[in-house]
Amino acid sequence: DLPLTVVLENYFTERTDHLPSKKTARNAGKLFLECWGKLARVSAIDEAKQKEFALWSDKRSHSLAYIARNLGVLAAALSHAKLDVEIIYNANTISDKWLPNAKPSCKRFVPTDDELARFLNCELPENLWRWVLIQMTTAGRPQTALDLAPEMRNRQTGVVDLNPPHRRQNKKYRATVREPKVLRGWLDRWEREVRAQQSDNCLPEDWHYCGYTSIEGVQTAIDRIRVLPQVNLPKLTAYSFRHLVTTVLRRSKRSHGVTEDDISLQLGHKRPQAR
Repeated sequence: DLPLTVVLENYFTERTDHLPSKKTARNAGKLFLECWGKLARVSAIDEAKQKEFALWSDKRSHSLAYIARNLGVLAAALSHAKLDVEIIYNANTISDKWLPNAKPSCKRFVPTDDELARFLNCELPENLWRWVLIQMTTAGRPQTALDLAPEMRNRQTGVVDLNPPHRRQNKKYRATVREPKVLRGWLDRWEREVRAQQSDNCLPEDWHYCGYTSIEGVQTAIDRIRVLPQVNLPKLTAYSFRHLVTTVLRRSKRSHGVTEDDISLQLGHKRPQAR
């Protein structure tokens, strides 16, 4: 009969606050308390209560995938507290039982070459330009461009480890990829510029190539550019650049001999030991 607030807060502080998904998890908690009230107790979370949340979310135009992900956070929090409560968080099950007409997930937006050119032709803020360049030359998940630091480069072998030394690999696997010439040239230039500003000619501790601290900051900058009349890309997101590189790689399968294994390794979908 624990208060739901206690279970959620313990889960966040002990588990998700140490993960990149911390904001996503806490936002799910806010939604549960907004729907059920801050006095909600675990003992009341039966199937009817879960259906209430699903319908409440659907009225707010939340997608089926978003509703399922939030209920997945609830299931994980209860499991973390070792509470035996069955939570339905499979999207197909939610759709079949409660939301047959649920809003579908948003379709991925992949800009064409001309659309990308319109975006790049704008005078991008320096940090946004850096982020875009790193994304387009590594195909990493959006956060990887923010985390990229000098110690993640192997200059001798010409590769970049997209996983920071302090981060443990998880299901969002970060690959080690080749460092193309265009990326190497810009990274070296940015390092030289920073070194020239230091009295000891050394890079500051914990310095990163891109100055953003969160993906929200990146998306805000993208939003300011994409709505300009000369750009007009209302669906462009931070993930669009990763999807774009994936599209280019798939387009090169026949003409340049790029294999599915090559693509999977570049995107972090296949582990190196699985070669």
